[in-house]
Amino acid sequence: VVETGSEIPQTDADMVLSVLNMMWLKINMMVDWSIEILKVMEEADPDDLPFVQIMAERELVML
Repeated sequence: VVETGSEIPQTDADMVLSVLNMMWLKINMMVDWSIEILKVMEEADPDDLPFVQIMAERELVML
């Protein structure tokens, strides 16, 4: 018996589900990141807020 490396071709529905899963993952990551930023801002001194804002803007650009 010879095994071939052929894969089951993806249907349009499979591709749509893959895209939705990737979008869901990105949304979850953004929510987690936002919660962490809010925790940092709660702990920050008012004098440190410009630094926190710069860091938040830098992270948003990376997303």
